[in-house]
Amino acid sequence: LNPEFGEWFGERMQPHLRREIERQKAVIAQRKGEFREGRPPQGLEGRTVVLTDDGIATGATARAACEVARRHGAARVVLAVPVAPAGWRDDMGDAADAYVAVMEPAHFSAVGEWYREFGQTSDDEVVELLRAASMPTTE
Repeated sequence: LNPEFGEWFGERMQPHLRREIERQKAVIAQRKGEFREGRPPQGLEGRTVVLTDDGIATGATARAACEVARRHGAARVVLAVPVAPAGWRDDMGDAADAYVAVMEPAHFSAVGEWYREFGQTSDDEVVELLRAASMPTTE
């Protein structure tokens, strides 16, 4: 949790905030189990990790993902997105080692406005994609 955010809520809200954090940790643990289907996590130690997102709005989620990759030992972190606002690299700072954006429109207000279709990916779709990606290739 961002420390400034916690301070902003004040002492009175701390018990509620702690309960919500614990609740979210339980949800994350459950979803990891569902998505991995018993497969172990992939090691990042010493690897180049390319993180993708549907686009950059505030950058908070992408920044957090970069931090997780680094904590897990990634040697290099590359953040690649289809769309981001002008100046996004400066806003991201040193969260990643390299940044790639297909489009950086001058007039940017939301990621979704740059897609013809911007529907959510269902959990079932995620499970199927992860399952397919974990299958050995026959080359």
